[in-house]
Amino acid sequence: MTGIRIIPKCREIWPGINKAIQILPRCVFDSVKCERLIEAMEQYHTKKSSVDGHITDVIVSNWACHSTDTFRMLAEALLNSMLKDFTSANRHSGQGNHREQRKHATAGKYKRR
Repeated sequence: MTGIRIIPKCREIWPGINKAIQILPRCVFDSVKCERLIEAMEQYHTKKSSVDGHITDVIVSNWACHSTDTFRMLAEALLNSMLKDFTSANRHSGQGNHREQRKHATAGKYKRR
């Protein structure tokens, strides 16, 4: 296969999460076709954990992680300049993208770190 690029493995997921939060306001999701992704993004959350006496936020590993992590990988590809910026991309294929089906994304409960 040609044209496949591997995203570098990150030791820390927060840069990818922060980039995902940064690009969310520029994204429009089809609420029917992306229903599971939208639900997963709404359920993705952290919990407090104490490691070595330090309290930190840890991502809760549940069903929502898989879908949400794919979006984070897209953000990491942008962060590593592996994709063109979305501003020049054609975001709407015109097939079934009715205005009432679109849902603008927000960062939800997350705050940038």
